[in-house]
This record gives sequence, C-alpha cells and structure tokens, in this order.
Amino acid sequence: MIKIDLNPKKKKKVTSFKKISVPTLKLPEIGKDSFLIITIAGMFFILAEFAYLFYLNSRISLLKEKKIKIELEISKLKKYEEKLKELEKTISLLEQQKEKLLLKVKTFEYLSQYKKPLTPKLDLIVKNLPDGVWLDNLELSFVEAKVNGYSLNPENIATYYKNLKIFYDTITFNGTEKKVSSMNNFYYSFEFNLKGFKQK
Repeated sequence: MIKIDLNPKKKKKVTSFKKISVPTLKLPEIGKDSFLIITIAGMFFILAEFAYLFYLNSRISLLKEKKIKIELEISKLKKYEEKLKELEKTISLLEQQKEKLLLKVKTFEYLSQYKKPLTPKLDLIVKNLPDGVWLDNLELSFVEAKVNGYSLNPENIATYYKNLKIFYDTITFNGTEKKVSSMNNFYYSFEFNLKGFKQK
C-alpha cells in the first residue's frame, strides 16, 4: 500500500546567527594615589564654591547698603526739592511785593513832580468853598476837575458855583438833588464838572 502526502509540510530553514562582539570599556584602575588626588580636587572645588558663594553674599550686602544710601539721598533730595519750591513761592511773593512797592514809589515820584501845578487848583477849590457846603469827593487833574458835595441850603451851592466860575471856563452843573439823611434831615447833593482852568 502506497501513502501519498497531499499536504507536504515545508521544512523550516534554520538560520544560524552570528555572534556579535560588544565592545567593552575598560576603566583604568584607580590606585590609592589617584583616589587621594580626586578627593583633594573635589574638596578644593567645594571650597571654591563656598568662597564664591561668600563673595556673592558680601557683594549683595554691599549693593543693598548702597541701595539704602541712595534711597536716603533720594528722600533728602525730595525734601530739598520741596524746600526749593517753597523758596520759589516766597521769592515770587517778594517779587510781587517789590513790583507793587516800585509802582507806589513811581506814583509818589510822579505826584511829587506834578504836585506844584495841581496845588493852586486844589487851593482854589477849597478856599472858595462857602460856609454850609461840604465836599464829599474831589477828582483833580491838569485838564479838568470833578467836585461832589452837599449842603443844607441850595443857595450855598449856587454861591460856590459862582466862586468857581471865576477860575474855570466851563462848569457843568445838572442841578441839586434833595435827599434825606438817617436822622431825617433834608440836604442837597451836587456835582460840578470843571474844565478850562484859567491861568493867571
């Protein structure tokens, strides 16, 4: 009897692996002298690190001290700046007072220089004032004058008008105004505008 294998099995080929050699690193043997050198070098490295750390700490401390000093200087400068501003304000006020004083001095010099021409006019206005007439306001210049006053009797105002008419070409007079005082007394107010002083 003959047997025929209809599904023949394939024979697996066995692959042979080559041995791979791995390189090995051989460290040199450390002797007692080499170990001592490495230990000393490590200690020096650590000491150097500590020394550098000490240097950094001292440097930081110095910088902090400088920072504090600078902050103190800045605070002093701020105080000086405030004082400077106060001084500037004081100087400004004094300058204003100086300008006012100079203006007063110039005004006084002006009046002193021109008081002589005005003095005769003032004397005439005051000396020709009749009894019963009182002056309330007087404005005097080289060209004209303005006189305000009052009287209990309007005839006294008319007399004053005639007295001043001798020395001025034009006197504007709009009449008297009857008024009542706080004591319930009647009086008359007037205003003269004088122009064209007659030189003698």
